[in-house]
Order: sequence, then C-alpha cells, then structure tokens
Amino acid sequence: MASSKGKKSKNAMLNELQQMADRQTGFDYTSLIPSALTGQDRLIVEKFLRNDDLTELERDRALLVFAQALMAENSNQQSTADGLIVTDVVDASASVAGGIGMIEMAAETTEQTAHLHDVGYEGEGDQEQNRLQGEEYAFEPNAESLSEVRQRINVGWMAGPNENCTDYDWKIASYSQRLGCQLYNFISYPIGGTKRGFWGPSESEPSPPPIDLPDIQLKNHLWETYVNGQISEWIDCDSEDAAFAELSEKELVKELNYISYLGLRSVVIRLKRVSSPRLAKLLNQWLWTKNVALTFWIFIPSTLKNLIKSANGEETKELDLWTVWADFRTACCNFNSQRIIAGIHISADIDNEFLEEKYAERWRAEPLFAFLLDSNVFITSDTAQAALPIAHSTVLRKLWTSDQSRIMIRLSEKEPEGQMADRIKLFYAQCLRTVLRDASATNNVTSSTDASFLTESGINYVDVLQAPLQPLADNLDSAVYNTFEQDLTKYRKYREAVEAALKDIGETGRHAEEAVVYVLGAGRGPLVTMTIEAERNYNGKHRTKKDRLKLDIYVVEKNPNAIVTLRFMNEKWLVFLS
Repeated sequence: MASSKGKKSKNAMLNELQQMADRQTGFDYTSLIPSALTGQDRLIVEKFLRNDDLTELERDRALLVFAQALMAENSNQQSTADGLIVTDVVDASASVAGGIGMIEMAAETTEQTAHLHDVGYEGEGDQEQNRLQGEEYAFEPNAESLSEVRQRINVGWMAGPNENCTDYDWKIASYSQRLGCQLYNFISYPIGGTKRGFWGPSESEPSPPPIDLPDIQLKNHLWETYVNGQISEWIDCDSEDAAFAELSEKELVKELNYISYLGLRSVVIRLKRVSSPRLAKLLNQWLWTKNVALTFWIFIPSTLKNLIKSANGEETKELDLWTVWADFRTACCNFNSQRIIAGIHISADIDNEFLEEKYAERWRAEPLFAFLLDSNVFITSDTAQAALPIAHSTVLRKLWTSDQSRIMIRLSEKEPEGQMADRIKLFYAQCLRTVLRDASATNNVTSSTDASFLTESGINYVDVLQAPLQPLADNLDSAVYNTFEQDLTKYRKYREAVEAALKDIGETGRHAEEAVVYVLGAGRGPLVTMTIEAERNYNGKHRTKKDRLKLDIYVVEKNPNAIVTLRFMNEKWLVFLS
C-alpha cells in the first residue's frame, strides 16, 4: 500500500493528463503529438497542449521538441496526420494556431508570443536554405520585427479546388495547424465543406452535397476568430438557367444560416456577373431580417473579362469594375462597412483602372478592406522563394489604406506534393508582409503635406459609409465627443474667429467693456475653453489691465450626461479665470 503513495510512473501521469483533457474538451490531444516523442519530452508537450502552468523556459522547450519531432517526420516523408501538424502559437491577433489546445492558447493569450523561429529552431538541412533571404525580403524571419509584422499584417489562406484539402472537413483543427506554421493568421474555408463547396452539377450527382462541416471541431470563439466562411463556388443566383438560379438561392440561404449558427464574423462572396440583382436582393433581405454580427466580403475580379455579361447586352461599353461594385453596393442599400465591404480578387491580369491614378483613387474612397491573390501571380524560384511583379505590388500598396485590411492567397494551379507545398506557402505569406509592411503608413503620410492628427495620435480611422450623425435628436456618448475633440485645428480656428469678433466689438466707438457669448450645444466644453482663451489673447494684445474686456459666457447643452462634464469643467474655468 505504501508504494501507491510514492511517485507515479510516467505512463500513469500521461494517462491521467489524457483523461483530464478528454473530460474537459472531448479532444484527443495525443493525436497531435508525434509518435517519436516519448518520456519527459512527450509529457511537457502534453502539458503545453493542455495549457497547464509552465515557466517560460518550459514553454519554449515544449515548442522546440515538438517542432523538431514534426520536422523530422516530414523529412522522412511520413504522410501521417502527425507529420502534417506543425504549430504556431501567438497572441489573439496573430497567426492561426493549430488544434484545439494550440488555437485556444492563441485566442486567449495576450502577453506572450511564441513561434518556432522565436525559440531558435531552424529545421534540418542547410541553414541558408531554411531562412528567408534578407536582401530580397528586407528582413529575417528570426528578426525581432517578424512577430510584430506577422501580427499587424493579417494574411489568410483560402482553401480552393486545386488544394489537397478535401479530407479536412472533419479535421479543421489540423488544417489550421498546418497553415499556422506557414505564418497565416486565419483560413477561409467553404462553409459547407470542400465536397459541397467545389461541387459541380452532373448526371451522377445532380444535387449538391449536404453541409458537412461539424461545429464541434472547434469551440465557438475559435470559429469566429480564425475562420472566414466561403460561399460555395457554384452558387449563381443570377444564372440564366432559372432552375439553377432558384437552387442557388435556396442553397445560399442554407449556407448563410449555417454561418450564423457557427458564429463566424465574415464570409466571402465572389461576384460572377456584371449585374447581380437577385444576389443583391437576397443579401439585402437576409441582412435586414437577421440580427447577426456578420460582414460580407464581396470580391470583384481585377479584370472585367472575368465577369459574365448578360445575354441581352444591357451593359454599356463604358462599364468598369468600380461601377460594377458601386451598382452592387447600391442594390444592397449601401449597408455600412460593418455589414458589406469590397474586396479585389487580384489575378495575373489587371485592368487599367487599377493602374491609372485618377481611377484607382475611387477605390480608396470605398470600404475596400479585403484582397485575394491567385498563387500564379507570384514569381517563384527553384527554391520556392516568391516575389510579386512590380505592377501587382504597386497596385496592392496603393490600395492598402489600413492594416485593418485582410489579404488572402489561393492556389490557382495544382498543389505540389510534400514539403515543397508547405515551403512555398510560407514564402507567399512572407512576400506579402514584406510588400505591405509599411504601405498604410506611407499612404497616410503622403495623403497630405502634414501628417494628420489621426496619424500623429495613432488612431486608426478608416472611411466608413454610415448613417448621418444626429446630435440634435440623439445624445452623443463620450467616445464620440472625444473623437470630435481630437481635431485641434478646428478648435484653433474657432478661437481665432472669436478673437476676431471680440476685436470688432472692442473697436466700436463706445469701447465696450463687456460682451455676452452664448455657446449653444457645448458638448463637453471645448468651445468654452477656446472662448476663454480668445478673451485672454484679445485683452493681452489690445487692452490694458484697467480696461479689460469682460465676457459673460452662457453655456447651453441638452445632453444630461455631458452636463456632468460641464459642471466639472466649470470649476476648472473659474480657477483659470481667477
């Protein structure tokens, strides 16, 4: 009996941890661990997957041995699930983390960032071949800036028909893990599964497969954080085949409802036609009747020839892609960018409207926050290193107005086998981050001769089409007042105008000694402050201490919440005047 109180064997400890993990999540963590890992190495990896309390050194050790084991299996070309699972652990805004345990760490950690490169792992083979070339890409993967750039520039991977991913509909965690290792922040996946998403009607299969993407693979907050939904490629609500158009509408509603069920935050819809009135009508109706926080990413191709024109030839010769988007946006009742945003699907061909400045500027005024690149746009070398053509990188940098934007990559040709597939995906992501690393800052600075107050204060505002603000009908909240008050130039002009008015009053024949100022709709009081400063400036320039112009200031404000602030500010103003 005494022996039962002694130390537990390693196997006993492993079994106990596994049972606890299964009770908590129902997920088999051992499926993520390579069979080659045994003993203490296996134990520390399991603890890490379970998110047990570990020291920083232990966490780094777990990542290192896990990565080494996986890379060793890959190098031996073992086509097991373990051999495909490599994990990237980062904070809430960083790369897609793999598996239940890893992805939960990524979603819930806010302070620590870890990655295979960060813990010093370089992989097997020649070190020079296992790193990005600094001269080509302007930074090293082991450099301190990599983590910051990876978190700031969100690159996603879009599952496509040319990818070997048809068996991942029930293994979405493994799919996420594999792409997390290639430095991708999120995935875009067919909402009904790949079999349904890439289905095509045929005599043997006249009806689309049912939705088959089980929700219990991931916890709810992981779906909404790391997965972007794709509407099935074959859906065409404006098809000239009436029966197929009706089928498309019916199945689109099914998929939208399933997206709502999963709790996803965004979904991709690619426009197929120059005119899509039935699709716009359906989306408009769905948005009005569903109370969900879902954003539609409406993708338009980079060349007009990739859109189908109607048989009756209603489209004019002057039509361009911006007009296609503007017409669709209008048909959707100009929903704001929290519901519908524009996306550009950049292929090898790019129309002139993206290259000519006067036409490209129109897109910068739109809610354009999503980009999709075909893989054949990249120029790749024999070692799988990738670069973007100058024309494509110029267009991308010009239209990338905010780091809140998202960019995705999609295979346009058959995926290579083995390590080459993973390697080339890694270089795609690194290439895009290199191109975009300072694009938004450059656009913001060059948009005017002086950096705006938004740039100086670090506030990341973007253009949004929204309902008019109605301060007379609605009481504003503190955040809106605070936004208004950031515009220092506006209030400086108010002060100068009041000072000029006081000068006019003071120069009248009767040499006024008093004046009355009414501030109607004072908000939190910035105009009152400017008025007091204008009085001080005027008296300092044009009056002596004996004949100072005195102001009686009356403040009127209907917002009871703002009056609390005005009472507080009144004490400050009295101290200032005294």
